Amino acid sequence: MAIDFTQQRLAVKRSVQQAFQQNWQFKLEIEGQPTDFALFVKDVTYGLFTINTNPILTGASFVNLPHQAEPGLLTVTLRDHQDRRIHRWLLDWMARIQNPDGTLNPPLHPTLGYVRQLQLLQLTEQNNEQLINTFLVYPSQAGEITESYTEPGFLEFSVTFTRFR
Repeated sequence: MAIDFTQQRLAVKRSVQQAFQQNWQFKLEIEGQPTDFALFVKDVTYGLFTINTNPILTGASFVNLPHQAEPGLLTVTLRDHQDRRIHRWLLDWMARIQNPDGTLNPPLHPTLGYVRQLQLLQLTEQNNEQLINTFLVYPSQAGEITESYTEPGFLEFSVTFTRFR
């Protein structure tokens, strides 16, 4: 079989000229965030969707049929300011979920509700912001904070947000 070098050269040229999305070209905006919140976001990890299935036996083999869709999670690694403003903002948000007596507030209550809108934006080469997705979220877990005398660096911690729907 003959190799078509012209086709290969064109394929390489197309891939080199492709404007691939860079992993740093994003911005998060959360309803009620501190004004300089974007400075403290290091990275975000999220799944596009999760479809759960049930295997159904059909003769000698199985067929997987979807039975539910899960909203999923978003995990954000955050840095904090020396005054711990991000830490305090998250603790205040968490306090809206659980009361001191252990009871939980309704998620969409007009005054006590804790579900907030999170927007994921793409930063384009032309310095524009383009909306990728909007999620309704609330914080469900904050990762451990490590402070160290021997390892220099910024104080970082992860926060997992549960998508409400």
